[in-house]
Amino acid sequence: MDHSSLALREHQPLEFTEAQRRLIRDAYANGASDEEFAVLMEIARARRLNPLLRQIHFVSRWDGEKHRPVWAAQVSIDGLRAIAERTGLYAGQDEPEFVENPDGTLKLCRVRVWRRDWPRPAVGLAYWAEYCQMARDRTSGKSRPTAMWARMPHVMLAKCAESLALRKAFPEDMSGLYTSEEMGNAPGQASPPPPPQVVPAAPQPTVVQRVETRVEERVSVPGNSASLGPLRVVARVPPNAWLDYLG
Repeated sequence: MDHSSLALREHQPLEFTEAQRRLIRDAYANGASDEEFAVLMEIARARRLNPLLRQIHFVSRWDGEKHRPVWAAQVSIDGLRAIAERTGLYAGQDEPEFVENPDGTLKLCRVRVWRRDWPRPAVGLAYWAEYCQMARDRTSGKSRPTAMWARMPHVMLAKCAESLALRKAFPEDMSGLYTSEEMGNAPGQASPPPPPQVVPAAPQPTVVQRVETRVEERVSVPGNSASLGPLRVVARVPPNAWLDYLG
């Protein structure tokens, strides 16, 4: 196969068999509607990114504006690298550079991506304060980095900086493609509303408890033998006594 045939093949959409589509839907898009899954697969097909190779992910996120979960495609850093390599213009990148605050905490990361036809690199600059994904601690109530950002802060921030640099270097091939590391603090992705509080119903009385255990008698009103006065409680019988009587 000559270079021209190889280049033509590289620019053709990626095709999936029906068996592969079923596998992808069951494993990576379980819960998506037919319309949503069709859009997700079309993005993967047009961008030549294979979900089975973890080059692209299908994620369901809560949309704070639409007030419902929506499905979206998010590329992995490996997917962006694969797209860059297919262009034939990717000339590598420099090692990430990190800058710290005066107190020693991480401030930013810088990554330079090179193209064969550019004299200068495309630079991606990612600030910790803008990209670090936070979660609220249940015990203290304070915000803290999520598990991955707390365990590997340099790796996570470097991915954001590299993604920025790759999109700058190859805008025609990567426009609209963002990694999950970048999308954690994206607008319109508020947390879903809490489930409604279920208030337990008051205990219902048993059949015996509902039996009225009052013995009443009517009392004649003095001076009017045809009129009956109000009911007057003259005795109370324990509920179980009725069961003994009926038994």
